Amino acid sequence: MDKYIRHVKDKERGFTLLEMVVTIAGLGVIGITVTTILVNTLRGSSKSTIVNSVRTNGEYALEQMTRTIRYGTILTSPALPCPSSPPGSPPTSMAFVASDGSPITYSCSSGTINSQENNGPVQSLLDTSNVKTSTTCKFVCTQTDINSSPIITISFDLVQKATSSLAEKSTTPLTFTTSVVMQNIHR
Repeated sequence: MDKYIRHVKDKERGFTLLEMVVTIAGLGVIGITVTTILVNTLRGSSKSTIVNSVRTNGEYALEQMTRTIRYGTILTSPALPCPSSPPGSPPTSMAFVASDGSPITYSCSSGTINSQENNGPVQSLLDTSNVKTSTTCKFVCTQTDINSSPIITISFDLVQKATSSLAEKSTTPLTFTTSVVMQNIHR
């Protein structure tokens, strides 16, 4: 019995150095794994938010332009018949008369897509604090023949404005393209 009591007292002294090192290493590995999972989840969420912001801006700009161009009555620039621009240099602006008689100009400049109505102030169709146009922004006019309605193809690339050098904050450009038939054009 005396041996048993001494053996129990020896066990009560604490952990050995090896047990402590193994425990600390195990907790370290678990901690690093949990941290890595959390960081990657937050990065993915951040990138998803950025892509959604760019997509929302692009869809809004396309919708605004499509709605007014579709019901435009006179195409003033580029001039009819289409294509009136020299090959290889698609225009970065277009002007037309809206269904209510007001002149409207859409243009790509300084990293944004601008709208000007009734020769009033130029307004951006994009949230310029978050997104900007990339290398491509053009308006191309085509017609199957001189008597057909012109088809305006709008194409532009948008990217998130660089606010950080982190990889998850940088995105590749999203391309937005649509074609609009000017239904009410006066010939």
